[in-house]
Amino acid sequence: MPNKEFHHRLSEYLLTSSFLLYGVLQSKTINTSLANYGGKGTSSPPTSTSTSASTSWNPPAVSAKIAWFVFESPNLAWSLYSYLNRNKSVFNASPANAALLSLFVLHYFNRCIIYPIRMSEGSKPMKAVTFLAAFSFCVFNGYLQSESFTQFRVYPPSYCRDPKFLAGVAIFFCGFCINIQSDNILQRLRDAEPRGTYKIPKGGLFLYISCPNFFGEMVEWLGFAIACDSLSAWAFWAWVVANLTPRALSHHKWYLDRFPDYPTDRCALVPF
Repeated sequence: MPNKEFHHRLSEYLLTSSFLLYGVLQSKTINTSLANYGGKGTSSPPTSTSTSASTSWNPPAVSAKIAWFVFESPNLAWSLYSYLNRNKSVFNASPANAALLSLFVLHYFNRCIIYPIRMSEGSKPMKAVTFLAAFSFCVFNGYLQSESFTQFRVYPPSYCRDPKFLAGVAIFFCGFCINIQSDNILQRLRDAEPRGTYKIPKGGLFLYISCPNFFGEMVEWLGFAIACDSLSAWAFWAWVVANLTPRALSHHKWYLDRFPDYPTDRCALVPF
């Protein structure tokens, strides 16, 4: 039997823990493998492993393609499970429930299936600690978002015409397109000769910021949270911001340090 109180408490935990996550990733002494979550090959900064913990315990890394598929898969698994076991009186109360669940599935179908397939063979393996942390988050968050639409959140029948829903969906797709375009630029950069060398990304929002892929994802989930108007969705967005902001700042600094000709008018994350 789905437990609404447990779902609410877990959403609160996700929201409050995002502040702790931000502090950890900002810390210069603890910012190790999580700072390079994803390890996206030759276009990403190298991972810092200067702490004593990283040298005393160094489990094998996981193939990037396998890691991305496996750790993102709980989101799709939870979506399917929740839909098959949905509370029809909740899920069918408004088309918004199906629409919002579809947005969640759309993102993670791209991230779990399409993105790993398109990754270059030379992509850096993912550290085991990073892989386990990402997998754990996706288990919790996949449950929170999927169960919200299928068991707990009852929207008015006309919610799909609500300005808040329409604005949120528009913002979601804006961020989704930015994210896809930025990933495509990075992918072409990794495949360009000479391979195995770091290069300056150009085109799209890379003209203005160092990490438009992170910016796009933050915009995407902001729109999702606005459209959902739920604690679990806002907690998810807070976690995304807490995770990606320190990484964007770190990547931006790395670009500036590594490339003498790196455009100094580029911002780290926000294009103004």
